[in-house]
Amino acid sequence: MKFPVIMGPPEAAFEVRDVTVDRRGTTARAKMVIRSWMCDGRGKLRPGNLGVLVDNVLGYSIIAGAPQGHWAVTTEMSVDVTGSLPTDGCVLHGEAELIGRNATDGYAEALVIDSAGQVVARARQWGHFIPGLPQVGPCTPAGSGFGPHPRHRPPVLLERELTDTDRGLVATLDVESGVANPNGNLHGGVAMAWSDAAAAAALQRNGAAFATTSAHVAYVRPTPAGASLQMIATVSHLGRSLGLVHIVFSLPGGKQCMFATVSAHGI
Repeated sequence: MKFPVIMGPPEAAFEVRDVTVDRRGTTARAKMVIRSWMCDGRGKLRPGNLGVLVDNVLGYSIIAGAPQGHWAVTTEMSVDVTGSLPTDGCVLHGEAELIGRNATDGYAEALVIDSAGQVVARARQWGHFIPGLPQVGPCTPAGSGFGPHPRHRPPVLLERELTDTDRGLVATLDVESGVANPNGNLHGGVAMAWSDAAAAAALQRNGAAFATTSAHVAYVRPTPAGASLQMIATVSHLGRSLGLVHIVFSLPGGKQCMFATVSAHGI
């Protein structure tokens, strides 16, 4: 199957590079460099910021197994931390493989590996096949080296004004073109980064010292560029060793478009 590998603004901002697909099979690979703005207060990569990397390798492995002339959109994606996350300047490698598919959907799993060959995270995704390919041209391919910090990066939730309400921690997020995928909707990896940042902020507001161990996002309807999202993060459980946060994203008019669950362990 022939299809474009499109490197858009989210990939540039999160410095996801060298996305390749094994045309003889359904394996996709990519790498990214860690920058300080992707890290938490301990200087460790925030797991949600793996979202763009894993969404690329998982998504393209599913697309490689799609029916001829079809693309795939993410319906569910999860990341689980399994090792020590890296710090600023480190390079991570993602590798995904299509595990199963049927006429309408595909399922893939991925490993995230550090420069020492250690697995630091595992990811999985369900993708739904849709007819047609994106009608946009690929961006200029990036070189194999990593350049300076990009000037135009996706908004980071903690830089936004967050409001405590009786419903939870609330924020409004603008879906700008810089956070859109090739279909013109919010990139699933950016949504995961926002979810993780929201969960961390909600736990911190409760005086908890926690680090994310897993994040799951379900994408129930597209979120078009230009929309303004309302995000509500609610702490569902806060114990001495485990915190759980539920995040709901809604479009104008109240239609819910994404649901996320983030778990974190005490540090």
